[in-house]
Amino acid sequence: MTYSVTIHIANRGTPLKKGGTSSVGHMWYEINDYKSKPKSYGFAPLEHGKAFGKGHVYDDDSDNYLSTSYSRTIEITKEQYERLKDFGEHSSNYGFDRDYNGLWNSCIDFTWRALNVGGINPVKDFDGMLWPTWNESWSNMLPGSEPLFPYGDDGYQCLKPWVEQPPRTNKAHGYDPLVINLDGKGIQTLAPSSVSARFDHNADGIATATGWTAAGNGILALDLDNNGKID
Repeated sequence: MTYSVTIHIANRGTPLKKGGTSSVGHMWYEINDYKSKPKSYGFAPLEHGKAFGKGHVYDDDSDNYLSTSYSRTIEITKEQYERLKDFGEHSSNYGFDRDYNGLWNSCIDFTWRALNVGGINPVKDFDGMLWPTWNESWSNMLPGSEPLFPYGDDGYQCLKPWVEQPPRTNKAHGYDPLVINLDGKGIQTLAPSSVSARFDHNADGIATATGWTAAGNGILALDLDNNGKID
């Protein structure tokens, strides 16, 4: 193996060499030419722990994160090595937005974009799953290994579009689920006319009646500030 790329994923709570722990987890990549020290590239907020704001590409993630929940090494060509290196050092030249957004422009998007630039991610517009650790199975599906789970929809793997496009046989849903079926009786909703709560959804000063889910269903929420509350 002359050149390689390693995909690293760390879970939330992973201790950091610089102090503290990772608040939401992290995903980054590392390239190696086996002649010099491996180079790692990861995208994160300039201010640690912030969900939105200025972003920065860090070159010390492999050293700073003291453990990983997942790592996978893939053999690559010299050309792929150079492209991954160039993206890591000049990602803005490839149209990557350097403003960090925990929902749609995070370390996950950065890593999958790099893999696409390097010719390793075969699906151009696939930018990963919402949470770092949810990308482990998807990383196993990259060229070089067999999928570790079946292609069926188990209700938990459909937060972003399935990698392949039609035919849709045995595929997960193409949209992120906001309502989760907890009681196994299917998704049940309440009509807007049956509830009294109203919300100003678009800040236009008008409160609009909103449908709700019935008992036995859950609402998907992301705890961006990691305080254990939906606020």
